[in-house]
Amino acid sequence: MTRFERIWGRLGMAALLAVTVPCASRAENLLRASAYDMPTGLRLSAGYSELAGSPGSDSLRTWESYVEKRPALRTASWIVSMNLVMTLYGRYIMQPDGYGFRVSGETIKNNLQNGFEWDDNSFSANNFRHPYQGAQYHGVARGNGYDFYESSLWSFFGAWEFEYAGEAHHPSYNDWINTAVGGIALGEVLFRLQNMVLDNTATGSERAWREIGGLAVHPLREVNRLVTGEAFDVHQNPADRFPSSLGGELVIGTRTIGEERLWEENVTKAFLSFDAKYGDPYDDIRKPYEAFQFGAQVTFDNKPRGLARLEASGVIASADVYKSDVAQHVLSAVQLFDYFDNEAYTYGGQTIGVNYRSRFWRGDLFEARTTVGLGAILLGASRSDYFNISGREYDYGPGAGYGVSVEFARRGRTILGVSHNGFWIHSVNGTNSDHYNNVSRFRLDLPAKQFFSAGVEYVLFHSERIYADYDDVSTRNPELKLYLSWLMD
Repeated sequence: MTRFERIWGRLGMAALLAVTVPCASRAENLLRASAYDMPTGLRLSAGYSELAGSPGSDSLRTWESYVEKRPALRTASWIVSMNLVMTLYGRYIMQPDGYGFRVSGETIKNNLQNGFEWDDNSFSANNFRHPYQGAQYHGVARGNGYDFYESSLWSFFGAWEFEYAGEAHHPSYNDWINTAVGGIALGEVLFRLQNMVLDNTATGSERAWREIGGLAVHPLREVNRLVTGEAFDVHQNPADRFPSSLGGELVIGTRTIGEERLWEENVTKAFLSFDAKYGDPYDDIRKPYEAFQFGAQVTFDNKPRGLARLEASGVIASADVYKSDVAQHVLSAVQLFDYFDNEAYTYGGQTIGVNYRSRFWRGDLFEARTTVGLGAILLGASRSDYFNISGREYDYGPGAGYGVSVEFARRGRTILGVSHNGFWIHSVNGTNSDHYNNVSRFRLDLPAKQFFSAGVEYVLFHSERIYADYDDVSTRNPELKLYLSWLMD
């Protein structure tokens, strides 16, 4: 072990102690707090808890008092410490015999001299794990009082620092963009979801379980709360803890994917998915992500096993184009994060764009919603059919996308939905190619009881991959889902 590695090992242990020692003493205070009464009340409304201003709440320390100084040194220290822990994990656990995390002064110097290139990591590593890493940077900055845009700069800083000083191989374009831009989308979503899990006015066992839940949702921000004491002190919640509306859906069912036709060479396996709608995109959105959609799907015994879908679509800002008693049209700026990895379809993308949303209603009985969207894909990843110099099974490049959707709802519950999304990616690393990916969906839900429904969804994945040096490839994969869903409205 070199002297440099010993220093990094000691720094990692110091970072661990910095977290555990203060938390040990504060944990005792948290357990004692169970004897106190909650200074505020909670009421249930529209399926979620909302802080009610009961007597005594005004005397509590405000949430802003924890974050008003926006501590740059503390934020930078957490980001660098997290990168250090990840480097140590990679060096001694994940790749003990490999070169990738053998960081030294010489590798940092070489990285600074060499600059950026493209790497050959797996699809999940580049397009999921790196954005999740960036989400921790963004979230800890938000927890320290920085707004969305300021925290986005911290996400870029954390990605840059890890690329140059966290890995031995040269920094890569794809890692920096995916970590920073994808981290902004996932980080803001997780930050807002974590705010709903946490309750700064709670005490005793309820407070402990909420903080544990917060750790699961957004680890680095929760560690920051533990060290600063925010996780233990009874104080006010942020004013925007809950959105104007909130809905979710948990789905379990089977999915059958075929080759060309559904009944040809098909496979049928189970899946589990969760989708959430936070806020109302038809509201006048002034702060980024006051309205967003978030979804994830896990597959069982399929290839690849585990996470097959992760999506986030946040409204950055919006404005009414037209509004009356029976119709509304809204123009929105949006950010999209996409991750799909299943037998039929492999795509990852970081996109910014605009949506034109319309809705038409007749009292509380019926509502129709339409969306037309256009987007610029800053960086997209799409499956490649041929070996290329990058060493990956997918190509990287910028591109563009579009989407159209129509939904019909009865008494607030979506009954029928039809959508189509198309993506074009021009490869700048991998094979010399252009990728045209299309996803068409048809979904029908039949309400069974108040919070349950049964449904069927048909999805068609169609890809045209045009290669300069190889034969072109066209794939057509239909998918049929049968499922039961639990609505959380």
